Amino acid sequence: MSALLEHRVNGLAQRVGLRLVIDDEHGDERRYRLVEPMSMTPISADGGNGSASLHELESWLEFPWE
Repeated sequence: MSALLEHRVNGLAQRVGLRLVIDDEHGDERRYRLVEPMSMTPISADGGNGSASLHELESWLEFPWE
């Protein structure tokens, strides 16, 4: 399931010109970050460090204007 969700989120990120990268791993939970591909500048919906779960990033990428 995790690989399928990661693939889906990666596809959503590519549609808007971003790249999905693994930020860090805490036990069983991986944290991800969206970056601008050329400069690797983190992109964050909440203005924080940009690290989030796949479910959080999926929700944001589906409705980035909210």
